[in-house]
Amino acid sequence: MNPQPQNHPWQVPQNVWQQPSYGASPQPPQLPPRAGRGFGCAVAVIVAVVALIVIGGVTWGGMALYHLKDRLPGMHKEQFETVEGLNRVMDLTRQRFGDTMGYHLSVSPEEFSVDRVDPDNAQKMATYYWYSWRGHFEDPSTIIDPSLMYPTGPVDLSKFDANAVVKVLHDAPNILHVDPAAVKSTFLQVRAAKDGPPGAGAVEEEVSLDTSKGAGHIVLAPDGTVKGTSADF
Repeated sequence: MNPQPQNHPWQVPQNVWQQPSYGASPQPPQLPPRAGRGFGCAVAVIVAVVALIVIGGVTWGGMALYHLKDRLPGMHKEQFETVEGLNRVMDLTRQRFGDTMGYHLSVSPEEFSVDRVDPDNAQKMATYYWYSWRGHFEDPSTIIDPSLMYPTGPVDLSKFDANAVVKVLHDAPNILHVDPAAVKSTFLQVRAAKDGPPGAGAVEEEVSLDTSKGAGHIVLAPDGTVKGTSADF
C-alpha cells in the first residue's frame, strides 16, 4: 500500500517580492558605502587645483609688474635730487610749458613744484606740483600779485650747473657740520638771485636740510660756489 502524499501549504517563492511589477519603475542602484567618500575627495582635489591656479596667476602677475615697473609711467618713484633727476625736472617742465621760465623751483627727492605766470591772468602766479608716484602735473593753485614775493619777475630756472649743485647737496651735512644720521629731509630751491639787479635774470640756489637738531641752509651761485650758510643747530 502506497503512503499518502503529505499536504504541504503553498509558499511564496523566495524572491517574488523583489521583482518589479509590470509598469513599475525600477529602483535606482544603491551607492556602495565608499562612494560618498570618493565624491568628497574629488571635490577636494578640484578645489586644490583651482587654488593653485589662482595663486600661480597672482604670483606671475606680481612678477610681471615688478619687471615692467621701470617701463610704465607712474609705476616707480623717481629721484630728483640727482643730476639725472634735475635734468628730468627741466625736461618735464619744457614738455608741459614750452620753456623753463618761472619765479621759483622747489625740488625734493620724489617731487618738485614750479611757480610760473598764470597763463590765464598775468597778474597771478600758478604753482604746479609733480609727484613721482603720480607721474603728471597736478592742477595748479594760484596766488594774486606774485610781485610781492618775487619782485624781480620770472627767470630761466635751468641756468645753473646741476653737477656742481648736486655735489653740494650731497656734501651739505659736512658743510653745515651736522651728523648725516640726523638729517631727516633735504630740498633744493632755485630762484632769482637776491643780490643781483632787478631784471638781470641771474639765479641762485639754496640747499636746505631739516634735521633732528634744527634746520640749515646753503646759498649757492649758479656754478655751485657757496655764497653763504646759516643754521639753527
